[in-house]
Amino acid sequence: MRQSLSPVIHPDAAPRDNRAADSPLEARPGPSRSFVTLAIAADELPIVVVGGGVVGGRKALSLARQGGRVRIISPEIADRLRPLVDRGRIEWIRDCYRPEHLDGARIVVAATSDPAVNAAVARDARRRGLLLCNSSSAEDSGVFFPAMHTRGPATIAVHTRGRSPRYAKRLLDHIVALLAERPLETAEDSS
Repeated sequence: MRQSLSPVIHPDAAPRDNRAADSPLEARPGPSRSFVTLAIAADELPIVVVGGGVVGGRKALSLARQGGRVRIISPEIADRLRPLVDRGRIEWIRDCYRPEHLDGARIVVAATSDPAVNAAVARDARRRGLLLCNSSSAEDSGVFFPAMHTRGPATIAVHTRGRSPRYAKRLLDHIVALLAERPLETAEDSS
């Protein structure tokens, strides 16, 4: 059964059929596995990110901001990571990936620019029973990081099972814009 995310349409908008234009997921096969969306307390959660470039850097920053204990494995890292490394918020191991780098991890993110390295990281993480996000392969990932927006006590999270993070972000931005147009009562107002 094909599943797709339909765009959220403003109630006053004229009806339209833009699935091909709005949903890049229509023509893309994706993981047929079922996923549960949940929130995990990241406080001190040991996370290894293999790769310190654009994708690895984005994941590392996000996970560190959420309180994760992030270790980056990479010969080089993006400049925007250096302040967190300097302050001790992110540990940087300046090295090429080796399986022992996964020691102590609970979540692993394979985010190098080399799909072969990401596949090796994925294989090693699976052998250890670790949660894995492989940026090279949605089919090889057991974990996806949704696009998120937090306002007050509420968080909105959108994912596409790894098939199109850009589409998830666009959809989230659309939802946030709709909420800004039609604000709901806050949790404090409804209690």
